[in-house]
Amino acid sequence: TGVEIFVGEFQLSVNGPEFPFDIKISPVLDVNQARIGRTVVLRNVTGRERMEKTLHERTLELTRTNKLITSLSSVATRLGGAPGTELGFEILGAEMRKLGLDCGIVTIDPAGEAATIKYLSFNPALLRQVEKTTGIPGKGYVIPKQHWPGDRILKVKEPIWYLNPHAYIRKMFPQIPDKLANWALQLLGIQPASQICILPLLVEEKLIGAMPIWGAD
Repeated sequence: TGVEIFVGEFQLSVNGPEFPFDIKISPVLDVNQARIGRTVVLRNVTGRERMEKTLHERTLELTRTNKLITSLSSVATRLGGAPGTELGFEILGAEMRKLGLDCGIVTIDPAGEAATIKYLSFNPALLRQVEKTTGIPGKGYVIPKQHWPGDRILKVKEPIWYLNPHAYIRKMFPQIPDKLANWALQLLGIQPASQICILPLLVEEKLIGAMPIWGAD
């Protein structure tokens, strides 16, 4: 009988790059059921590999988001009694630092073309040192859309995760030389191995801003 003798998956180089393929090898029999050869069927499964990778990454995102939401629930209870916006920001920053995290608050204009920094939870003395050295203010700095890591937040309006905050922040401040930028990031304690989550700020389903949160995974 034509029983399959091998089924599996392997990488095959096609004009240089390697791609995943399913392979099925089956015997070829003559009229007397004697084996006279075999057939080899290859099926490119690159699409499946990409889908599985996407699902895996999405699962990790949801896991991290759930952990973050759990942590933020304790912060929210303390914010409820804040008498004003500025004091509320300070309470938010203090509570986030207790969790080993830092955060910022930005507003996004109605056209979705620019974001303005309203708050950063860094140590004020260190932040002033960075502002003086770079000549760029933290609070009030406007980030045009072309310097965002992407416009996904305008479309999905859900928490978005990015790896390597260094690359994310460097894109927002392209005018700062690399050496100076690396010094500032190190002084502020922003580690390249950490991650950054962008939480959308919504009012009646309308996006008005975002809260970036970064720190250890």
